[in-house]
Amino acid sequence: MAVICDLLNKAWTSVTSRHNMMLLLFLVFMDMTQSQAAVALLPNGAVSICQRELKITCNVTGSILVWTYGRSITSFSSVDTQPQYIAPFSFILQSHGNGTLVSVASVNVSASLNGSTLECRDTLIITGSSIRQQITFNVKNSVRISYLHVDAVSSDTLLIIWAGADCIQSYDVFINGTNVNTTNGMSLLYNTGGAIGSIDVLVNSVDYYGRAVGNLSTQYQFNSE
Repeated sequence: MAVICDLLNKAWTSVTSRHNMMLLLFLVFMDMTQSQAAVALLPNGAVSICQRELKITCNVTGSILVWTYGRSITSFSSVDTQPQYIAPFSFILQSHGNGTLVSVASVNVSASLNGSTLECRDTLIITGSSIRQQITFNVKNSVRISYLHVDAVSSDTLLIIWAGADCIQSYDVFINGTNVNTTNGMSLLYNTGGAIGSIDVLVNSVDYYGRAVGNLSTQYQFNSE
Protein backbone atom coordinates (compact mmCIF):
# COMPACT_ATOMS: atom_id res chain seq x y z
CA MET A 1 0.00 0.00 0.00
CA ALA A 2 2.83 2.39 0.89
CA VAL A 3 4.46 1.68 -2.45
CA ILE A 4 1.23 2.50 -4.31
CA CYS A 5 0.80 5.80 -2.41
CA ASP A 6 4.39 6.75 -3.24
CA LEU A 7 3.82 6.05 -6.92
CA LEU A 8 0.57 8.07 -6.90
CA ASN A 9 2.33 10.98 -5.19
CA LYS A 10 5.14 10.93 -7.76
CA ALA A 11 2.60 10.79 -10.57
CA TRP A 12 0.69 13.77 -9.11
CA THR A 13 3.93 15.72 -8.67
CA SER A 14 4.83 15.00 -12.29
CA VAL A 15 1.41 16.12 -13.53
CA THR A 16 1.55 19.28 -11.41
CA SER A 17 5.03 20.11 -12.68
CA ARG A 18 3.93 19.68 -16.26
CA HIS A 19 0.90 21.87 -15.64
CA ASN A 20 3.04 24.56 -14.06
CA MET A 21 5.51 24.33 -16.90
CA MET A 22 2.73 24.68 -19.49
CA LEU A 23 1.30 27.64 -17.60
CA LEU A 24 4.73 29.26 -17.43
CA LEU A 25 5.31 28.73 -21.14
CA PHE A 26 1.89 30.22 -21.91
CA LEU A 27 2.61 33.31 -19.81
CA VAL A 28 6.01 33.73 -21.43
CA PHE A 29 4.41 33.43 -24.87
CA MET A 30 1.78 36.04 -23.99
CA ASP A 31 4.45 38.38 -22.66
CA MET A 32 6.52 37.97 -25.82
CA THR A 33 3.43 38.59 -27.95
CA GLN A 34 2.69 41.80 -26.09
CA SER A 35 6.28 42.99 -26.19
CA GLN A 36 6.54 42.33 -29.93
CA ALA A 37 3.27 44.07 -30.79
CA ALA A 38 3.95 47.33 -32.61
CA VAL A 39 2.30 49.99 -34.74
CA ALA A 40 4.37 52.42 -36.81
CA LEU A 41 2.74 55.28 -38.72
CA LEU A 42 4.66 57.56 -41.07
CA PRO A 43 4.18 60.48 -40.98
CA ASN A 44 2.55 60.78 -37.56
CA GLY A 45 1.62 63.33 -34.91
CA ALA A 46 0.57 66.87 -35.78
CA VAL A 47 1.76 67.47 -39.34
CA SER A 48 1.75 70.72 -41.31
CA ILE A 49 1.08 69.76 -44.89
CA CYS A 50 0.59 71.52 -48.21
CA GLN A 51 -2.40 70.81 -50.41
CA ARG A 52 -1.00 67.96 -52.50
CA GLU A 53 -1.08 64.18 -52.81
CA LEU A 54 0.04 62.47 -49.62
CA LYS A 55 0.79 58.83 -48.83
CA ILE A 56 0.71 57.57 -45.23
CA THR A 57 2.18 54.18 -44.32
CA CYS A 58 1.12 52.06 -41.35
CA ASN A 59 3.07 48.99 -40.25
CA VAL A 60 1.43 46.66 -37.71
CA THR A 61 2.98 43.64 -36.04
CA GLY A 62 -0.12 41.57 -35.37
CA SER A 63 -3.07 39.86 -37.02
CA ILE A 64 -5.16 42.90 -37.95
CA LEU A 65 -4.52 46.46 -39.13
CA VAL A 66 -7.29 48.99 -38.55
CA TRP A 67 -7.75 52.48 -40.02
CA THR A 68 -10.25 54.96 -38.58
CA TYR A 69 -11.24 58.42 -39.79
CA GLY A 70 -14.00 60.26 -37.99
CA ARG A 71 -16.65 57.64 -37.26
CA SER A 72 -15.65 55.43 -40.18
CA ILE A 73 -13.50 52.32 -39.85
CA THR A 74 -11.87 49.80 -42.18
CA SER A 75 -9.40 46.98 -41.64
CA PHE A 76 -6.98 44.55 -43.25
CA SER A 77 -5.73 41.09 -42.33
CA SER A 78 -3.94 38.26 -44.09
CA VAL A 79 -7.31 37.07 -45.45
CA ASP A 80 -8.94 40.50 -45.91
CA THR A 81 -6.69 42.18 -48.47
CA GLN A 82 -9.01 44.07 -50.83
CA PRO A 83 -8.53 47.85 -51.31
CA GLN A 84 -10.72 49.96 -49.03
CA TYR A 85 -12.05 53.51 -49.12
CA ILE A 86 -13.07 56.06 -46.50
CA ALA A 87 -13.64 59.43 -48.14
CA PRO A 88 -11.34 61.13 -48.95
CA PHE A 89 -8.79 58.35 -48.26
CA SER A 90 -8.09 55.22 -50.29
CA PHE A 91 -6.32 52.31 -48.59
CA ILE A 92 -4.37 49.33 -49.88
CA LEU A 93 -2.66 46.44 -48.13
CA GLN A 94 0.86 46.69 -49.47
CA SER A 95 2.19 43.49 -47.90
CA HIS A 96 1.48 40.84 -45.29
CA GLY A 97 3.55 37.99 -43.92
CA ASN A 98 5.60 36.92 -40.92
CA GLY A 99 3.04 38.49 -38.61
CA THR A 100 3.40 41.95 -40.16
CA LEU A 101 0.82 43.98 -42.09
CA VAL A 102 1.75 47.07 -44.11
CA SER A 103 -0.93 49.39 -45.46
CA VAL A 104 -0.76 52.67 -47.37
CA ALA A 105 -3.37 55.43 -47.20
CA SER A 106 -3.49 57.90 -50.11
CA VAL A 107 -5.25 61.25 -50.13
CA ASN A 108 -5.31 64.48 -52.10
CA VAL A 109 -4.92 66.94 -49.26
CA SER A 110 -7.43 69.79 -49.27
CA ALA A 111 -8.61 72.39 -46.78
CA SER A 112 -11.40 70.03 -45.67
CA LEU A 113 -8.80 67.85 -43.90
CA ASN A 114 -7.62 70.68 -41.66
CA GLY A 115 -7.82 69.72 -37.98
CA SER A 116 -8.94 66.14 -38.67
CA THR A 117 -7.23 62.95 -37.47
CA LEU A 118 -6.48 59.61 -39.16
CA GLU A 119 -5.66 56.67 -36.88
CA CYS A 120 -4.02 53.29 -37.39
CA ARG A 121 -4.12 50.59 -34.67
CA ASP A 122 -3.74 46.88 -34.06
CA THR A 123 -7.19 45.98 -32.69
CA LEU A 124 -10.70 46.23 -34.08
CA ILE A 125 -12.12 47.25 -30.70
CA ILE A 126 -10.11 49.67 -28.58
CA THR A 127 -8.90 48.07 -25.34
CA GLY A 128 -6.27 48.86 -22.76
CA SER A 129 -3.72 46.89 -24.76
CA SER A 130 -4.48 48.51 -28.13
CA ILE A 131 -1.54 50.25 -29.78
CA ARG A 132 -2.66 53.38 -31.61
CA GLN A 133 -0.86 55.86 -33.86
CA GLN A 134 -2.41 59.01 -35.27
CA ILE A 135 -1.75 61.81 -37.71
CA THR A 136 -3.50 65.17 -37.30
CA PHE A 137 -3.58 67.43 -40.34
CA ASN A 138 -2.67 71.10 -40.29
CA VAL A 139 -3.33 72.08 -43.89
CA LYS A 140 -1.37 75.07 -45.12
CA ASN A 141 -2.55 77.49 -47.78
CA SER A 142 -0.58 78.00 -50.97
CA VAL A 143 1.09 81.42 -50.95
CA ARG A 144 2.51 83.18 -54.02
CA ILE A 145 5.96 84.78 -54.10
CA SER A 146 6.31 88.07 -52.26
CA TYR A 147 9.72 89.14 -53.58
CA LEU A 148 10.95 89.53 -57.16
CA HIS A 149 14.24 91.03 -58.30
CA VAL A 150 15.87 91.38 -61.72
CA ASP A 151 19.45 92.34 -62.45
CA ALA A 152 21.80 92.19 -65.45
CA VAL A 153 24.76 89.83 -65.08
CA SER A 154 26.15 90.38 -68.58
CA SER A 155 25.44 92.38 -71.71
CA ASP A 156 22.69 89.98 -72.79
CA THR A 157 21.70 88.05 -69.65
CA LEU A 158 19.29 88.81 -66.82
CA LEU A 159 19.26 87.12 -63.43
CA ILE A 160 15.71 86.80 -62.12
CA ILE A 161 15.27 85.73 -58.50
CA TRP A 162 12.17 85.36 -56.33
CA ALA A 163 11.23 84.30 -52.80
CA GLY A 164 8.49 84.24 -50.17
CA ALA A 165 6.29 81.46 -51.58
CA ASP A 166 4.88 78.53 -49.62
CA CYS A 167 3.26 75.29 -50.80
CA ILE A 168 4.11 76.04 -54.43
CA GLN A 169 5.01 73.32 -56.92
CA SER A 170 6.34 75.42 -59.81
CA TYR A 171 6.76 78.90 -61.24
CA ASP A 172 5.88 80.21 -64.70
CA VAL A 173 8.24 82.98 -65.81
CA PHE A 174 6.88 85.45 -68.35
CA ILE A 175 9.02 87.95 -70.27
CA ASN A 176 7.04 90.67 -72.07
CA GLY A 177 3.92 88.49 -71.84
CA THR A 178 5.53 85.28 -73.15
CA ASN A 179 6.03 82.21 -70.95
CA VAL A 180 9.75 81.55 -71.34
CA ASN A 181 10.23 78.95 -68.61
CA THR A 182 8.49 76.80 -66.01
CA THR A 183 10.67 75.78 -63.09
CA ASN A 184 10.50 74.60 -59.49
CA GLY A 185 13.63 76.58 -58.67
CA MET A 186 13.84 80.07 -57.22
CA SER A 187 15.86 81.79 -59.94
CA LEU A 188 16.36 81.94 -63.68
CA LEU A 189 19.03 83.19 -66.05
CA TYR A 190 17.39 84.69 -69.12
CA ASN A 191 19.19 85.51 -72.35
CA THR A 192 17.69 88.62 -73.90
CA GLY A 193 18.99 87.83 -77.36
CA GLY A 194 20.47 91.29 -77.58
CA ALA A 195 17.20 93.10 -76.90
CA ILE A 196 17.44 96.33 -74.97
CA GLY A 197 14.99 98.72 -73.40
CA SER A 198 12.11 98.03 -71.02
CA ILE A 199 11.57 94.37 -70.15
CA ASP A 200 8.48 93.23 -68.26
CA VAL A 201 9.05 90.25 -65.95
CA LEU A 202 6.20 88.33 -64.29
CA VAL A 203 6.47 85.19 -62.16
CA ASN A 204 3.30 83.17 -61.64
CA SER A 205 3.09 80.76 -58.66
CA VAL A 206 1.43 77.39 -59.32
CA ASP A 207 0.29 74.95 -56.62
CA TYR A 208 0.59 71.13 -56.54
CA TYR A 209 -2.69 70.73 -58.41
CA GLY A 210 -1.61 73.01 -61.27
CA ARG A 211 -3.69 75.97 -60.12
CA ALA A 212 -2.40 79.52 -60.45
CA VAL A 213 -2.11 80.99 -56.95
CA GLY A 214 -1.03 84.50 -57.88
CA ASN A 215 1.79 86.43 -59.49
CA LEU A 216 4.25 89.23 -58.97
CA SER A 217 5.71 91.43 -61.69
CA THR A 218 8.35 94.06 -62.20
CA GLN A 219 9.87 96.06 -65.01
CA TYR A 220 13.57 96.24 -65.78
CA GLN A 221 15.28 98.78 -67.98
CA PHE A 222 17.94 96.85 -69.86
CA ASN A 223 20.70 98.82 -71.55
CA SER A 224 23.30 96.77 -73.40
CA GLU A 225 26.84 98.08 -72.93
